[in-house]
Amino acid sequence: MNRTFLEVTDLPVDVHGRLYRLRPELVKAFNSARGNKVNLELLKDTLKQVHSQCTQAIKQLETVKEPAKVVKEPVKEKTTETNPTES
Repeated sequence: MNRTFLEVTDLPVDVHGRLYRLRPELVKAFNSARGNKVNLELLKDTLKQVHSQCTQAIKQLETVKEPAKVVKEPVKEKTTETNPTES
């Protein structure tokens, strides 16, 4: 049985630090689960769900059209005309 450890350096580089502590936490979760099939299945299923959600979000971002520009109409000034039916 291959029980090698996963290292943070095995994962894609996060040069901007946008994933914060996710990469080390994923490594920690994998390394602690690697000897237990149930834990590995749970981790795998969790990652599949996250992957699916990321894929859907990316598709939505790609299909979002540029928002329509809001055209502001000039404000109409109130007039002091009286309505002949209000007398």
